[in-house]
Amino acid sequence: MKLKNLLIITFLVLFAGCNGGDDNQITTYDVYVGSDGLILEMVDGAPPTEIFTDSLIEVVARLENGGAYNIVNGYLVLGLETDYFSFDNWQEGQSTGQTVRFALNGKTINNPQGDIEIFNARVQTRALDSQSEQHQSIMLLTACYDYKTIATPNVCIDTDPYDITESKKVCQAQDISLSSQGAPVAVTNIEVSMMPSDDEGLLKPHFIIEISNVGGGTVIDRLQIDSLCSASSNTNSDAKEFNVINLQASMSGRPLSCSPNNPIRLKDGSARVSCSFDYGIDSDQESFSTPLTVELDYGYTTTKTRTVTLLKG
Repeated sequence: MKLKNLLIITFLVLFAGCNGGDDNQITTYDVYVGSDGLILEMVDGAPPTEIFTDSLIEVVARLENGGAYNIVNGYLVLGLETDYFSFDNWQEGQSTGQTVRFALNGKTINNPQGDIEIFNARVQTRALDSQSEQHQSIMLLTACYDYKTIATPNVCIDTDPYDITESKKVCQAQDISLSSQGAPVAVTNIEVSMMPSDDEGLLKPHFIIEISNVGGGTVIDRLQIDSLCSASSNTNSDAKEFNVINLQASMSGRPLSCSPNNPIRLKDGSARVSCSFDYGIDSDQESFSTPLTVELDYGYTTTKTRTVTLLKG
């Protein structure tokens, strides 16, 4: 009898172990979602909203890579009204004047938050003129960095787009709507069609790729990050340095021919690019599904501000 009871208890324990526990379930985390790149914050209280003259204060910046791609080349710039503030130094990192460099790894399955770094700037307040009791000023933190977007949807290559044959298709060509890829610039829609080729018996897959700035910042030319945001930057920025993206697209590992050519310029935050698979697909081949890869390279900039009141000490 005791042996029977022992066997029943053992079975129940084993059964509970196999079925019980959400803690034991394997979960997956998709890092390629969301519209964040760098998340930039000016920490509360640093600087405070009210500051006395002739005092030393700290401006503390929190940087988090909230996207799926690594930041290799980043600049953080502190903007001050120099009549009222004198920049001292950055306490961390490789800095030149009011600019400090940074690099942050993006989100991964093992690091779902992405890298975080804190930078502290020391600033000395200046005296007010004799007739002023206070002065309002705006401090700015501006980050410029390189980033990337990769979209890899499956597309249907329909070799019988007009349904002439009666054979059953494994798929039919249709437009693809996308949301985000874990980056501030996203591929939002792909129009899929089959075009005739100059070579008889071949069809040419054709795609209209729509891209949009879905983050809260501004797209810049990744080749101009240094000049725009480093210590050597100036206020005479040219419009041609903004809203510039490079696009590479391939199907089944083979490159597509795209127009307009790189660099591609966003207008009102978006652009449409026409791409073709010039190798052609045999029209006698059955329809099939295959990955389409779209890779975007660009620079990005975001700014945080804080209004402070300088009080006569």
